[in-house]
Amino acid sequence: MSKPAEAAFAKAVEAWRAGRLAEAERQFRRAHEGLPDHPAVLHLLGIVLHARGNTAEAVPLLRAAIAANPADPEPANNLGAMLRDLGRIDEAIAAFQSAVRLRPDYAAAVLNLGLAYRLAERWPEAEATTRRALALNRDWPEAWNNLGAVLVRLARPEEALAAFERAATLRPDYADALNNAGVASRELGRPGEALARFDAARAARPDDVRSVANRAAALIDLRRLGAALEAGREAVALAPGLVEARVNLANALREAGRAAEAVLELRRALALAPDNPVIHSNLIVALDHAADDPAQAALGRSEFAERFAKPLRAGWTPHANDRDPGRRLRVGYVSGDFNGHSAALAFSAPVLHHDPEAIEVTLYSSSRLADETTTRFRSACARWRDVASLDDAALATRIRQDSIDLLIDLSSHSRGNRLLAFARKPAPIQISAWGYLSGTGLEAFDGLLSDPTMAPQWLRAHIAETVIDLPSAFGFEPIADAPPTDRNPSPGPVFGNFNRLAKLSPVSLDLMAEALRAVPAARLLLKDRAYDEPELRNFVSAALTARGVAADRVAFLGGGTRAEHLAAYAAIDLAIDTLPQNGGVTSFEALWMGVPVLSLAGRMATGRTTASILAAVGLEDFAVEQAEHFPKMVAMRAAEAERLRALRRELRQRMAASPLADPPAYAKAVEAVYRRLWQGWCARESAAL
Repeated sequence: MSKPAEAAFAKAVEAWRAGRLAEAERQFRRAHEGLPDHPAVLHLLGIVLHARGNTAEAVPLLRAAIAANPADPEPANNLGAMLRDLGRIDEAIAAFQSAVRLRPDYAAAVLNLGLAYRLAERWPEAEATTRRALALNRDWPEAWNNLGAVLVRLARPEEALAAFERAATLRPDYADALNNAGVASRELGRPGEALARFDAARAARPDDVRSVANRAAALIDLRRLGAALEAGREAVALAPGLVEARVNLANALREAGRAAEAVLELRRALALAPDNPVIHSNLIVALDHAADDPAQAALGRSEFAERFAKPLRAGWTPHANDRDPGRRLRVGYVSGDFNGHSAALAFSAPVLHHDPEAIEVTLYSSSRLADETTTRFRSACARWRDVASLDDAALATRIRQDSIDLLIDLSSHSRGNRLLAFARKPAPIQISAWGYLSGTGLEAFDGLLSDPTMAPQWLRAHIAETVIDLPSAFGFEPIADAPPTDRNPSPGPVFGNFNRLAKLSPVSLDLMAEALRAVPAARLLLKDRAYDEPELRNFVSAALTARGVAADRVAFLGGGTRAEHLAAYAAIDLAIDTLPQNGGVTSFEALWMGVPVLSLAGRMATGRTTASILAAVGLEDFAVEQAEHFPKMVAMRAAEAERLRALRRELRQRMAASPLADPPAYAKAVEAVYRRLWQGWCARESAAL
């Protein structure tokens, strides 16, 4: 090494170690001029350039350092890190592999290789390599954190949580591990634990915006919506460009009944991440909550289909399913709600009561939550697939490998949907049904199950799918543990609404105010867990007061057990439905408890759910199509005291005799539709040969 170059190199190393990167770069360049092929000069100059943001120039220097001294693994490891930062993951993997081959016990390179496999979504290799890094150092918090992230994607949340907790134990102020532990806890359905971990992450790193945004999500799960709104607003204020912050705030706003504000936040999120299909679906649902406008609903779905589904159309390939029209059918159901979620009550009848001689059922579960309801679903089907760790392409491949004949979507655009797996057309016949009967907008679907009340002819022009009529759009299981339908004594009629606050839109509040004006002696009882928070009670109370309703005419009930929830129907005479999102399970529960529901049928399918349920039990006169007729209908039905008493006594038995609450009969009707669709497909395929 020449003396000037040697002096420059020494000064460069000193400046680099002191963090004086500009000076270090200057001196390393001088050293490089005198020693253009020296491996240490090449290596360290590349490291400094990378640290100063000039990675494009650093990469060839690292390659030159490797060529000058191929036995040294450190340049290969650092080259891998640079390539990873440039998004060139396959090249990064090759560099890390080279470093590990040169020194198998080079723990940093092994961990970096595991991280690169994770970024490439090569999950089994990522797990094996990260465990190899931990074998070299069991007390490495970063390795435990990385292992947890891999295990999350492998749908092993319990193991993932244990790994994150190990990382946080080794380093109690490790905010990333604490935050990740909160995410894993939330995915396991433990929002209280998740919230505690997000709080710990925030305490460890006060400027950790992601933990604030995640707090909002956990608080939504806990139905602490006032606190969720506060956390969501704080996260957005701290990081206006953080997509998750805006999405979580939007979800909190929608759950608090402020869908119009949620729409604005989701549009801002889309401006930041226009290629995110989940945000698009969230926007579709928020728009459905904000306005009773079928044209707007159709447009949102069409835009989603054009942007995300249409490009996948070119990948459709013929199906090789056996074309025997009379054979046992393979039916697959896709949902993230094979658990205690209310949506499961809407689709349990055809799944749990199918004819195993005619139908072989496969359930594709995209949720990591499991409970007693999950166990019941698993025991009722021939095959159960945990697909939470599969992306949409891999899920479509799995479905095609299972030779599914009819694939049923149970989510539409609601949370956890897998519409972009359906967009790949993995099954010959694809249907959307039950979970969120609003239509998907995707041409990959062959039909939408509904009924003439929920989807009248005039509405079908706004639905992309072909509507297929059932005796009733829904078939529910009877509530076996429901209390008696007795009415508690009270002065004057009592109206009630037990829907989630998310459905208590401005239009819903208008309807409740109109009902109370139509029956001056009536009072109103509102029930939801959200009303445990004074802020939300006060918000709703003020909204009703602004509509001319005296505060002493409105009472609130908060959360409680399911038994307490059902027993609360003993306090009301008539339920007032919400709009533009009707009650679904809530309307069924009210009727099962002997309480008729008064409904203004909307212009979208999701605003006609209750009208459909009422029609199934012969109570069409409790719903009206025109808003101006609603107050008169309320007054008429409230005056029918003897009829209401008779319905309270008889309605449960009446429902049990209808398709609405006869699961075996309902499943049989659904399977008749499946068979008819299958026979049609077989005939068309045979004719095309």
